[in-house]
Amino acid sequence: MRIDLQSSIREAGSAASCRGGSQTAIAKQSSAKAGEAAEVSWNRAGVKSLMAAALRAPEIRQEKVAALAQRIREGSYEVGSQELAGAMIAHMGS
Repeated sequence: MRIDLQSSIREAGSAASCRGGSQTAIAKQSSAKAGEAAEVSWNRAGVKSLMAAALRAPEIRQEKVAALAQRIREGSYEVGSQELAGAMIAHMGS
């Protein structure tokens, strides 16, 4: 799985206000509870550091792949039909 940090930062940066090298973004999401909001703050150095760490991480997590392959070989890996359908729909939407 690959995460596109550049588009996330551009989107957040366009909605954020800049003050002296730091950015603050406020995200509001409608929900059953009125007045819920989340505030996310970061600085440019922190974002660059996180981006560098994310880009250094392997795209394929070999230990997870090996564990799943082992379960498949053993016949113990099962996926429910609801979970499979949800994953297929989510993949088609992306």
